[in-house]
Amino acid sequence: MELDYKRILLKLSGEALSEDKTTIISKTKLNHFVNEIIAARDLGIEVIVVIGGGNIMRGANCSDYNLTRYKADNLGMLATVMNAIVLEDTLSQRGIPSVVLSAIEMNKICEFYTAQKANEYLSEGRVVICGGGIANPYFSTDTGTVVRALETGCDAVFKGTQVDGIYSDDPKINKNAIRHVSISYDEVIIGELKVMDASSILLAKKGKDKGLPIIVFNIHNEGSFRDVLKHKEKRSIIN
Repeated sequence: MELDYKRILLKLSGEALSEDKTTIISKTKLNHFVNEIIAARDLGIEVIVVIGGGNIMRGANCSDYNLTRYKADNLGMLATVMNAIVLEDTLSQRGIPSVVLSAIEMNKICEFYTAQKANEYLSEGRVVICGGGIANPYFSTDTGTVVRALETGCDAVFKGTQVDGIYSDDPKINKNAIRHVSISYDEVIIGELKVMDASSILLAKKGKDKGLPIIVFNIHNEGSFRDVLKHKEKRSIIN
């Protein structure tokens, strides 16, 4: 079966690594995500990953510490690098060539991100894991996700969530909520659907001639990433 995508960006939230509020990184969750990445790579797809840091520190939720916003955001960016290193090391131990590229210079810990370097590593067959956001406060990892996808010429962004797509309402609360098989960028922005922040959706729309597709799916089911790539799993696509 010929696949639609040759190079994709997988967006994972930091919270997805945590099974409960007392565990920062769940070994079970970590291994599950590694298995999903390996399954996609085994299909011959080049994979770049952007992971959030919310399981460790969310810049937007640091008011309890009385931190200024830009310093809180800096902590959030550092948290994404920590998660990226954990993910990379787990992949490497499984024999999967991978590398962490950080938008924040920390040469003794990981390599500094450039689009050229990321493209070279992807072409070599490595899984590239991006940390540090875009190294600027006030920008979410959603925005960083789209920026990295555009810089590396990805065919699509895949956002792994806890639900199998974008719904008209919260499907966990409203059993009559309708799943959108396909929805436009404008509909997401106008409807204020909290899939990704509005700036990242607008950037995806404008960043390529025909837009950068964003596929939303439930990554917590075993084999779901591979099945979505092969059109065997429910999903929603923003295009």
